[in-house]
Amino acid sequence: MINPRRKKLKPVSIDDLKPSKVTDAYWLRSERKCGEYPEHTARGGKWLIFVPVLAIDEVWAKISDATERGILGGSSKVATARPNPNAANPKTRVICVHPAK
Repeated sequence: MINPRRKKLKPVSIDDLKPSKVTDAYWLRSERKCGEYPEHTARGGKWLIFVPVLAIDEVWAKISDATERGILGGSSKVATARPNPNAANPKTRVICVHPAK
């Protein structure tokens, strides 16, 4: 039975999510949708970019777009506004870029 008092949720596109507004998940992720990227090598790894909280939405939009277009790597993820006990500095958020996938 459907609860008549239950609010209907608006569908949200992953492209509309902003890290500064998400509090129910620790990470937002982006995957390459097109293009090729070199295979992983022994010299490969991940890039960690520490961004001030006030700039995280703008920087994430650029990195996510570059990831999806196959320019930056295979995948990336960004820390959201959800309080994280593992965060080293509450004034920054981290973006992880995985160059190969």
